[in-house]
Amino acid sequence: EDSSAFYISKTKCMFFLDEIGNILAKSTVKGWIDLSSSLPSGMDSNVRGHSFKPDNSTLIYGFVDSGLDLNHPEFLGEDGNTRVVALWDMTAEGTPPPGFLHGAAYSGEEIAAGLVSPAGQSGHGTAVAAIAAGRSGAAPGASIAAVKLASARTTDIMRAVKYLLDQAEERRMPCVVNLSYGPNCGSH
Repeated sequence: EDSSAFYISKTKCMFFLDEIGNILAKSTVKGWIDLSSSLPSGMDSNVRGHSFKPDNSTLIYGFVDSGLDLNHPEFLGEDGNTRVVALWDMTAEGTPPPGFLHGAAYSGEEIAAGLVSPAGQSGHGTAVAAIAAGRSGAAPGASIAAVKLASARTTDIMRAVKYLLDQAEERRMPCVVNLSYGPNCGSH
């Protein structure tokens, strides 16, 4: 039997499941950070007025997750200083970021001075951030910003993304946002 015929019939059956929202054909996606590949036609390395550098030092990598272990060595720069430039802990009491009503926001200076208690309890956010932007990760020169979510509600996630984009805009840096937070009972 032709295996592709089986795959097509299985895909047709999957389409009628409530859990399946969309089925896309297999494709290759090239990211803009991969500077070894060319950017899409009509684009150059200057996106919204920000230039990309091969060492990722002009990039802010934002994480929406369970928090970060701020003392983890993966988040230190070559000079030994933290590369975490901003943190919003939605679960903490304190001064929220401008325009938001809850949680506590911390600057890179407060983080570097050790004035922030560790925001990561489960380890998931720390692991994800280390893989993506740690010293031995994919973007070892990137600045890091993070949000520790209070819940997986869509409104909290949207607020977290807004905060990260605000941080990037304030620094005039392009931003990559990682949203790998979610329950184990579905896609995330």
